[in-house]
Parts: sequence; structure tokens; C-alpha cells
Amino acid sequence: MYSYILYPLTLAFLLKNKKLHKVPKNIDFQKKIAVVIPAYNESQYIDETIFNLKMALSGFTNAQIYVGDDGSEDSTFDILSQIPQINISKFNRIGKGNVLNQIIEQHQLKQNSDILIFLDANIKVDQEAIKELVSYFTSDEVGIVGTYVMPSQQKNNIESEYVLRENRWKWIESVVFGNAIGVFGACYGMRSKFYNTIPSDFITDDLYLSMHAIQNKKHILINPEAQVFENMESSIINEFNRKKRYAAGNFQVFFKFLELLNPFEYSFGFVYSYFFHKVVRWFLPVFAFLIFVFSIALLPFGAIYKVLSLLSILILLYLWLIFKNKINIDFQKSKISYFLFMNLAILIGFFSFLKGIKKNTWQRSDR
Repeated sequence: MYSYILYPLTLAFLLKNKKLHKVPKNIDFQKKIAVVIPAYNESQYIDETIFNLKMALSGFTNAQIYVGDDGSEDSTFDILSQIPQINISKFNRIGKGNVLNQIIEQHQLKQNSDILIFLDANIKVDQEAIKELVSYFTSDEVGIVGTYVMPSQQKNNIESEYVLRENRWKWIESVVFGNAIGVFGACYGMRSKFYNTIPSDFITDDLYLSMHAIQNKKHILINPEAQVFENMESSIINEFNRKKRYAAGNFQVFFKFLELLNPFEYSFGFVYSYFFHKVVRWFLPVFAFLIFVFSIALLPFGAIYKVLSLLSILILLYLWLIFKNKINIDFQKSKISYFLFMNLAILIGFFSFLKGIKKNTWQRSDR
């Protein structure tokens, strides 16, 4: 209740009662910028993505584009080979994080660039987005700057509503506490010298790099004027599979950076927002599952355990029938069903984490 209802209200209250000042901006067109794009089966989008990116990089005299094709099985690499003025690397399904590591190491981008910008291959970049990203790197204390990810279609759906809401929450966190709790991996920038090699089996590169920056006392800011666009009309099954994968990655990061929950080492504001924005939501389905297990075990000891067991079984049966297409649900209208389905995905992701993640290869999202 606190995480989903009261926490957003506290953000709104804190924002209202804080004297807002504009973040100092300075666009240095001489900065050495390296844009790194990992791609896997992105033939539908990759040429448009790079075309828009080149437009957004107009004016920067030291900008380079690096694309890593991670063993695409469609025509992605052939399309890339025909695009001038980009650096192309080809890999054999090593995973997104490893593609980033390899490109940065091969081209020595930590030493040869000032700002790294990571961009998904299916993202349309607003013409002013790169300038806005770069403009926030006015202080050495700023480690990462995130964008606003906007739906490219006119009509909203339940997934785009979620992303728009997250945009605002992350922005408020960066304004009120000085740190957003992670950035959207679709597009973000960071100081090259702060890049830390992503562990080879880690899934959520954006969250890993965000937490590493906070661990090193660097700020993570969100610039709402740096906007990129993504199609958000995917199917519920596709979102379910995405959520499973990202959930496993989130648990990797959580246990890797357990120390970030120490309010005596890190700011109370950060720990507060991290706990209620992320940690509670990650572990909610885990504790719900434990309630179910203990209710089954305690069935002889009271009616409450019978009620909880029956309710849990009915919810699981309901979700299974949806998954097997025995029940047709409009997830754009049934937010409770969507909420349950996504939390089931988090639970499965948790068990995947416990089982052990051997590699971080990904299937492209049909967004």
C-alpha cells in the first residue's frame, strides 16, 4: 500500500514544498561523445534509429557511433554495412552487457571519449535529445543522465501509462533526493571515466551502472527535455517475458549492491526512495508466495489459513487460464489482472535468479 499509493503521494508533497531551481546547463559541442548501440534482429528499426541519431548529433564535432550486432539472424548486419560513418562490430550472441563491454574495450572509449551514450536499436531519438543529455553534465558529481521515454503511438495503453508514470517519479526523485532510482535503458548517458565493466552474466546493464554510480557517490539525474520514443503496443505475453527477464536481473543487482540500503553510508532520501520504489515491489510477489506456502502448512491451525490458501489457489488458477488462453482478458481495461500477471513474472524471475543465470543474451522485444 505504501509503495504503490503513499510513496507517490510523498514524492508529490516533497516536490510541491521544494524550491525548484533549474539544473545548470552547458552544451559543449567539442565534447568527445561515443554513442553505443547493441543490436539483435533489429532490421525493422535500425536504419531509422541511426538516421534520427545522426540528426540529433548535428553540431557535435567529436561524436562517433558504435553499433554491436550480437549475432542477428535477420538482415540487421547487412543494413548496418550500408550505413556510412558508423563503427560496426559483430559478435556471436554474447549478450547486451558484454556487447557494451567489448565495444568500450576495443575502442578504448573510457580513455578516448568524455560521454558515453547508450541507445537501444529500436528507439527514435528526438532531435534535441542528445544536446539535452549532454547539457546536464556540468558537474563532475553528475555520473549518469537519463531521458524521458515516450510512447511513439498516439493512444495510451497500460504499458505506456506505466512508463510515463515512471518517467515522472524518476524525475522527482532526481530533483528531491539528487538521485533517480535507475534510468531507462532505452537511452541514457554517463561520464566515460565512470563506466564499470558489467559482469558477464548480468542482465540489467542500466540498473547495474546506475547503482555503481550511486555507490561511488555520483548523482543520477533525469532530464525531461531529453526525450526518446518507443513503440509500446506489445502483447501481454511479450511484456510477461520481458518482466521475467528484467526481474531476474533486478535481483542480481539488489544482492550485488546490498550496501546501498545503509542510510548511514548513503543519504536517507536515496535509501527511502530505493526501498519503496524498487525493493518492496521486487519482493512483494516473493512474500506473497511465502504467505501461500505457510498458509498451506498451517491449514489445520485456523480458518484464516484456509481462506488465504483458497484465495492463492484461485489467483494462480485464474492466471494459468489466462496464460493458456482459456480466458480472454482485455489487459488495457483490467489493471488488476495486469498487476497480478506482472507480479507472477517477477516471482518466476526470482526463481530464475536463485537457479543461477549463466548468460545475459536477450531476445528482442516486439514493441
